[in-house]
Amino acid sequence: MFGGWDTDYPDSDENFLLGVNRYTYIDTKTTSHKQLELTDPELFEHTFLYMNMKRVPIGTTFSGPDFRPDEIEALREFMFRGGFVLLDDFWGEAHWNDFLMEITKIFPERELVELDTSHELFHIFFDIDEVAQVPGRMVTWGGGGYFELDHPDYPPTVHAILDDEGRVMLAANFNTDLGDGWEHTFYKPFPTKYSNEAYKIGINYLIYAFSH
Repeated sequence: MFGGWDTDYPDSDENFLLGVNRYTYIDTKTTSHKQLELTDPELFEHTFLYMNMKRVPIGTTFSGPDFRPDEIEALREFMFRGGFVLLDDFWGEAHWNDFLMEITKIFPERELVELDTSHELFHIFFDIDEVAQVPGRMVTWGGGGYFELDHPDYPPTVHAILDDEGRVMLAANFNTDLGDGWEHTFYKPFPTKYSNEAYKIGINYLIYAFSH
C-alpha cells in the first residue's frame, strides 16, 4: 500500500517510537512497526493502526484511502475486537468530504463526534488543553503549501467513532499532520515546538489504545 499510504514512512514511525521510548516507561524499539495490507490476517495481532488519510491530487482516488469491501470488513472487525485506528494528515473541505465518504463506508450506522480537550484521551499521559496544528511540509510549510498555518478557517480538530461503551475506536486528526511532526524531528528548519506537540498527542493515542 504505497503512494499516499507511505507518506512520511519509515522516518515518522521510527522517530515516534524513539520518542515513546524516551518520554514514557514503555520499552519499545524503533523497528517495532510494520506496514500491512488491511486484509492481512496479521492485522488482528496488533492494537494500534496509523493511516495517512490524504489523497493526492485532492479529490481523486489516485492515492490514499479508497476502501474496498474486504478492507471495510477487516477494519470494522479490527476495531470491534479492540483495535484503535488513527487517521492523520487531511486538510480543507475537499479532504474532509473524502474522509466523510470513507468513514460512511466503514460505519454507516455510527455517528462521527468531535472530541474536545476535556476527553480522557487528552489527559491519559500528557495533559493537552489545546489541539495544536502541526504543519505539514507539503500543505502548510515548505513545498509550496496549500494552507496558511493557524489560519482561522482551517482549525485543527479531532474527530472520533465510538463503540457501544464509549471507547474511541477511531480518531481522526483534521487540519494537522502528526506524521510530519515525527518525521522532521531532527530536521533543523522544522520548529521543535510542533514536533513536541505531535509526540504528546501521539503518545496519548498510543497509551489510550493499549489501555482501553
